[in-house]
Amino acid sequence: MLASIEVMWSQRDVQLLLVLWACVAVVVAARLAARGRAWVTPAAVTVACGLIVSVTLNPGLGLSGDPSGRLRQCWRGLIAVAVLREAFMSPGGRLNVTLFVPLGVLAYVMSRRAMVAVAGATVFSLGIELAQVFLVSHDCSSVDWLSNVSGGVIGTVIGVVAVGLRRAATPAVARPAHPPPPGTILDLLPSFSKDTDMLIHPWDAALDTAEWQEWLARTDRFGVVAVNNIDPTLAPLVVPTHFTIVAGELLLHLARPNPVWPHLEAAAQVRLAVVGDYAYIPSHWRAKAGGPDEDGVPTSYYTSVQFVCRPTVVDDPAGKVTILDTQLADLQPEGGHAKVAVDVPPYGRMLAGIRGIRLQILGVDAKFKYDDANPVDHRARVSDHLDHRDHALDRGAATQQRRRLGRIGEWKSRRATS
Repeated sequence: MLASIEVMWSQRDVQLLLVLWACVAVVVAARLAARGRAWVTPAAVTVACGLIVSVTLNPGLGLSGDPSGRLRQCWRGLIAVAVLREAFMSPGGRLNVTLFVPLGVLAYVMSRRAMVAVAGATVFSLGIELAQVFLVSHDCSSVDWLSNVSGGVIGTVIGVVAVGLRRAATPAVARPAHPPPPGTILDLLPSFSKDTDMLIHPWDAALDTAEWQEWLARTDRFGVVAVNNIDPTLAPLVVPTHFTIVAGELLLHLARPNPVWPHLEAAAQVRLAVVGDYAYIPSHWRAKAGGPDEDGVPTSYYTSVQFVCRPTVVDDPAGKVTILDTQLADLQPEGGHAKVAVDVPPYGRMLAGIRGIRLQILGVDAKFKYDDANPVDHRARVSDHLDHRDHALDRGAATQQRRRLGRIGEWKSRRATS
């Protein structure tokens, strides 16, 4: 396959060039696995395929005769010991292996599926051999085909190891041996402190850790997971989902066909946001508002808790069973469901269709936006308006505003004494 390029360079030059190409490709693949640059990976695969095509389809050493005769060489002696030995031991065979190693690495990094990478290298190699027969009158060689595929397999293994080492570098998180009993969420929520990434005015901040913990315990554990797109020119991915809180982790599962997986696997951090007790406050309710707000300016009331997390994808069946057991104990404490176990119907056969996620909590942002900088009488009046309107989550917003009013009182007085 490489005879045409050897006309221009010596065999040693070609070998050194391809070894260098393979080493560079492996390093690039490792960096791509760590940073998740989606557009670079397909581009690198395209370059690899282009290099292989340019090397192998040079018509300089064309052969004459019937293509069907050359085609039979593709499978002649395919499993013969001599052919296998030549595929791995001959200089040409080693060069072919080296040429396809980077393609296997990059194909796995792009697809994160070993079988897809190997199948792609196999089909591409066979296509190259057939193209040599019919387009440039080269001979089809079972030795070349085997060495090409072997290079793709070796490259795939290297890609699997590189990505696996990157995942293994993620710090392990202590995990409970059994699902927590219902009603223990507050005990499982640790305290976190970090510089906030939300706009949180002092009067909107949580008064203490217990405030947001108690609010979350009384709220459905449903939020959205925001994940950076591995192509920075495209929008982030946002996935709505239920979750369960256990000992500094958020546990959840998603369907395997979900497009978020490659982005999640590449992410060092993600954000899970929960919002509730929200209401629109019209301008005429705030016409006499005090504090820093201008008269008649509408606003929104809401509570939001956001977790910054380090994600770990769980694919082993036992790990997924643990996540499902924990979520059922939290979200469906009354029971009424079949046992979740590997190879036990009905859920056992469904495990292959999902992937689990463990989100290690790195930080928490909590915001209670209920006009706490405004005078007491203004806030009390808005709460009454919310009760009277009684639309959607108005009563929840009024409850939060009255609770905060009882703890804070006049913001200016509280700030002066604090």
